[in-house]
Amino acid sequence: MTQRVRALLYGSCVSRDAFQHLGGGYELLQYVARQSLISAMSPAAVLPAQPSLVSPFQERMVRDDVASTAPSVLLDRADDIDLLVLDLVDERLGVVVLPEGGYATRSQELLDSGVLEALSAPPRRIDFGEAQHLALFTEAASRFVDLLRDTGLLARTLLVDATFAAVTESGVRAPLWRGQPAEAWNRRYRAYVEVLRDAGIRTHTVEHAVAGDAHRWGPAAFHYAPTVYTEIVRAIGTVISERSDVQQDPPVGPAPYHPSGRHTDTADARPAQRARGEGAGMSSVTRTGEHRELHFAVLADALVHPHVPGIPRLGVAEFPGAPSFLPDLRHSPERQAPIPGSQPEAKADHEPDSSRATYLPGRYYYLGTADRHFGHFAVESTSRLWHLLAFGLDGRTPLLVPHRLLSQVDSFGWEDLKGWQRDLLAEFGVPEPVVVSDPVVVEDLLVPQQGALLFSDYHAPAHQDLFYRHDTDRRGIRRSDRKFFLRRPVTRGKGRVAGEDYLAGYLGGFGYETVAPEEFPVADQLAMVRDASHVVGAQGSAFHLFNLLGRSRTDVLLLQRLSDFSSAAFVKTLKPYVGRLELCPPSTRLASTFSSAQDLTFLDTRETLQRLAGFDPAVAPRSVRPRGLLRGRCRRSRRLGESRLMDHTVVTPPERDLRHGAAVHRWDAVDSVRVSDEDRQRHVVASGGSGHLPLDGLLVRRNSDALVVSLHGALERSLYELPRFERLTTLAAGRAENLLFLADTTLGLRSDLNLAWYVGTESDNLTARYAKYIASLAEQTGVRRLVLVGISGGGFAALALSHMLPGSVALAISPQTRIGVYEEWAYERFIETAFPAAASYEEVEASFPRAPRPPVLVRASPAAQLVLVRPELWRRHARRAAFPAVRPGAGRR
Repeated sequence: MTQRVRALLYGSCVSRDAFQHLGGGYELLQYVARQSLISAMSPAAVLPAQPSLVSPFQERMVRDDVASTAPSVLLDRADDIDLLVLDLVDERLGVVVLPEGGYATRSQELLDSGVLEALSAPPRRIDFGEAQHLALFTEAASRFVDLLRDTGLLARTLLVDATFAAVTESGVRAPLWRGQPAEAWNRRYRAYVEVLRDAGIRTHTVEHAVAGDAHRWGPAAFHYAPTVYTEIVRAIGTVISERSDVQQDPPVGPAPYHPSGRHTDTADARPAQRARGEGAGMSSVTRTGEHRELHFAVLADALVHPHVPGIPRLGVAEFPGAPSFLPDLRHSPERQAPIPGSQPEAKADHEPDSSRATYLPGRYYYLGTADRHFGHFAVESTSRLWHLLAFGLDGRTPLLVPHRLLSQVDSFGWEDLKGWQRDLLAEFGVPEPVVVSDPVVVEDLLVPQQGALLFSDYHAPAHQDLFYRHDTDRRGIRRSDRKFFLRRPVTRGKGRVAGEDYLAGYLGGFGYETVAPEEFPVADQLAMVRDASHVVGAQGSAFHLFNLLGRSRTDVLLLQRLSDFSSAAFVKTLKPYVGRLELCPPSTRLASTFSSAQDLTFLDTRETLQRLAGFDPAVAPRSVRPRGLLRGRCRRSRRLGESRLMDHTVVTPPERDLRHGAAVHRWDAVDSVRVSDEDRQRHVVASGGSGHLPLDGLLVRRNSDALVVSLHGALERSLYELPRFERLTTLAAGRAENLLFLADTTLGLRSDLNLAWYVGTESDNLTARYAKYIASLAEQTGVRRLVLVGISGGGFAALALSHMLPGSVALAISPQTRIGVYEEWAYERFIETAFPAAASYEEVEASFPRAPRPPVLVRASPAAQLVLVRPELWRRHARRAAFPAVRPGAGRR
């Protein structure tokens, strides 16, 4: 006999509204609201006056909040509670400090109640997101989790991570709360949720937050659409299903989003789970269904295999009576379009043998094959995700097969996929899948039909619609007000187009931003193209980002790099997903003998500029008659062994730096720099017209009292673009401290200047200005520990800056300690650029002591700790007298 599940809600309207969708199998014991965890776990206080509000419920909330009743409620009712649902939405309100030392939630009800006016002095407020607020919350959370553990409630608790919605069901932007967008609030909440999750509380994150258009409490970022509450109901059902002491019917609520979809059962039930070893039986279809023109099937005992010699197809093996869309199709002349009923007889030397497969019990969702090529992965490896977007995983575990080029190793797992592959799956809410590197027989496998193919005109409108809806729900309304020129990364010679640098500079004058998408995280790549009105670039995988958006109105001009046949197929794949699509043919294509310089393409200047003028009316035709082929300064790259067209145009950074994923803030002087609450922020301090160089720094904020400053050394200018924030990817992924990356803006004075040691020029003490900038950021972020890290020339700068920042630690790896004993070509080029009036480096040292000799540097830094590291492989740097700089008594090491 089933029983009603007794639930206690502690949180906000998010938990309360989700409970309304649970149906009759649940009983509400109590609802604790407007009581911050900080307030709940602090000592109870005495009300200086009784609250005076219209609603008795609101008055009770204020009284309970000041009296900190939540712990006593949990203690008294622990034996009755089958389910505790918790959310942190009301933490956004902050707290006030009461005279007795306790805290109260700064709710609107408290402000309207008249209680605070009865205090002898206005209470001090502590806002949500401040360091002190997070510290108080962390301490309170520790005591709260101990309470749950002591009462046996921890296993019965579900935390709903209530993501704020950026858009509503109708696609308009959701209302701001206190003037801040959803993204800002979600960033602040992240640390609070992690505190409870790390303490062991089961957490359900609202992945696809959408605000309801007709919510009974009105529009708000946390007043959700019915589909969101359905997700929460499913998570609650999972918690209850794992309880052996509670028997109850499945939650009753609004049906999951099934847009015009239907299921057809062909068996009474899914086969019962069988504890078998090897050698499963014949595969069979237990259920089929469709969503518009797309089909899916649920298979029992499905054979799934990676690369097997003699079997051309990977993935789900075919069997008599199987649907036609089971095999994974990759573009190829002999492959057939995955249309139901059109599959020809399988072409194989022999059939897959299930007798050698291991048995995999459970319910799984077949994702398909993971291709190592970005274009194939973006179009074909995601082509079965439409069912997930329409119906959800429904408790199934994703299952993935590596493509044959990836699976020709002994073992291949999730961790072996490339970072961009994992990130791309995460964009669609796919949890970590099971990766099959050996043949398996899956007990229960859902196989959706592929919704798209690369180099084919096959694309299912339902597939497009679901991808479009997913992107809109995730990122909001598209702006369509930016223009991009997509180029290949400068570190790759393959597939380059001669004239790219010329076009980048030319289009920059008409508002185009030049980017190499591969240098950005996947999320930023998608955000980049979705907000574009015009995109120009050579044919390449980056354009398949549009396939992941479902559809867009972006106009695209492709600079042809492939053969006519391949280009026609490329256009077929892309055309349904963009607005206007044009193809600009090349003048010449060269097949180079160098593997790093394949398919070198030359563009015809006249044709290209005419096409650009017709493609985008804002691009005016060039007044000067161009010559035949695009030409530019050509320089031989020693590393890649090929010619590259170089362009050294200074590009003003946009309001958002897409290459580094950071917001850009511009300041007139160091004193005016203010740190924002963004995770990544780039600060550009103007030169000010006084002979000063600009300052350029990228700050990555973390919840830490330490700041690590990274300084770069010499740069190969043909390989790196300015500004250079060295070690950004490595440190941002592996360090928990605040991070600051500084660019030596002296390099911008000359296109072949490789190293400038952050010294500055005759009229600009760049080292001192950067020291002032570092000190300002450290003060604003509450930093108490400062570490300066640099290699070679960056190590020199670390030592010089530590001299100006008392208490800092300089980690200098093989540094120069005197510029004048380094490579002659390097310091002579630097002197010619930054100190043109000086006849020699000795004259620079005599006139400008900020380029110090070793004894001067170390003796002047008694408050700094110096850590000098000399890798044995860097013998050239060792000969440049790094360690003789340190003398006994000259400073701590």
